[in-house]
Amino acid sequence: MNYNSVVLYAYGESHYMEELSEKDFTFVNILGRCRNGLVYCVTRDSQMYSMKVRLKKELKKLPSEITLYHHPCITQIIWIYHNETQLCFLSSYVEATNFMKYIEQRQKKTKILYDEQLCFYAAQLFCVVEHIINSDSYYFDFKPDNVLICMDGNLCVCVQDEGEFLEEFHPPLWKNTHKSYQAPEVLLASPVEDDEEEILHPNKTIFWSIGVFLYKLATGKTPFADTDKKNPERTNILSKTIDFTPFSKPLASLLEKLLQRDPKQRLTDMSLIKSHSFFADIDWNTVCDTQQNKPPFQLTREEVSPSSSVPSPSYASTNHETIDLNPTPTLIAPVLCDELAGHTIINGNFYQ
Repeated sequence: MNYNSVVLYAYGESHYMEELSEKDFTFVNILGRCRNGLVYCVTRDSQMYSMKVRLKKELKKLPSEITLYHHPCITQIIWIYHNETQLCFLSSYVEATNFMKYIEQRQKKTKILYDEQLCFYAAQLFCVVEHIINSDSYYFDFKPDNVLICMDGNLCVCVQDEGEFLEEFHPPLWKNTHKSYQAPEVLLASPVEDDEEEILHPNKTIFWSIGVFLYKLATGKTPFADTDKKNPERTNILSKTIDFTPFSKPLASLLEKLLQRDPKQRLTDMSLIKSHSFFADIDWNTVCDTQQNKPPFQLTREEVSPSSSVPSPSYASTNHETIDLNPTPTLIAPVLCDELAGHTIINGNFYQ
């Protein structure tokens, strides 16, 4: 199934402006942290939302355009707005919990993650990556915390296209990815020369990160974890022999191809991934269709309930400077992704 994305040109005059202030939202709790920001659960008119708040001064530059991904396994941005100090993204709220932590809790109860279960979720994750790549976007900041599992058992990935905040390729920024998931070429990266750009392209590094993610889902640890703590993790990522013996032959084959230290040899072709023997039983047309698919797990409400802590409606940056949310934000453009799929918004006007 094909899903279209929307490119939103963010700072033009919009005919769909609406005045909002902090009084329009009730801050329920903190859902998580992102680079240079926090993610809140908020409510407005009895409707729950997820609000990411980022400090403008800590961004490389303000985005001139933002990709709105239209995919069932990606959280949907509804509004984007800003005030003097902050850039805020309001997204649909999903009843979900951290996928990696959910699997770890199952493993503590001696419940094994079987190949057919891992296969389903790996397929959904690869579909998300394929959609991002086909949208001509960069997804630098891969973190396990960004991968959620919903009550119905489907994955939901929180994606912010960090490439929109860059003027050019900047490999050191990729080091914001969780250190355990950084590709070797990222650890060794220096300012990019023209002939290195293809090798260091984030669409190659993301497949390494997913390989590490799948390895940990299957075993409970990354392939570079050092139980004796004799070697730094960086050294292990660059040189440690990876053990594929715990896996079935199809899974071992897939992981070995994803975890190639040479990015030129790494499996990054989605057509080859989809045809890999590990995914022999996957229907790629329906695996992300939440109306037709049958996820391996179903969660209870208790497993996805948010924290009961209620923070003060203020934002604490990474350097502990408190920024008040009181300045009235200006709405950039309200967006309903289902209606706008395949359109571009420029200065508040819609184009097919």
